[in-house]
Amino acid sequence: HGRAIRSTYHGRAIQSTSHGRAIQSTYHGRAIQSTYHGRAIQSTYHGRAIQSTYHGRAIQSTYHGRAIQSTYHGRAIQSTYHGRAIRSTYHGRA
Repeated sequence: HGRAIRSTYHGRAIQSTSHGRAIQSTYHGRAIQSTYHGRAIQSTYHGRAIQSTYHGRAIQSTYHGRAIQSTYHGRAIQSTYHGRAIRSTYHGRA
């Protein structure tokens, strides 16, 4: 309920607040910092940076070293997956 939660999981510190407020934590020694409810999320996972926003806003991230850049809600999606370029739009747009 928006109150701070701090705990350790497998000896790693987790500090977070709930209900759309900032969450900052480490998991397997990697920093994860994010906010929810359509706000920016910036984190690293397995040493790779993930930066994104939700609710139809731009999402830019890397996964296994491959860049993924996309927007949602019928907007253009451009990404690479396993080294192959994928470019498409959703919701009936070319």
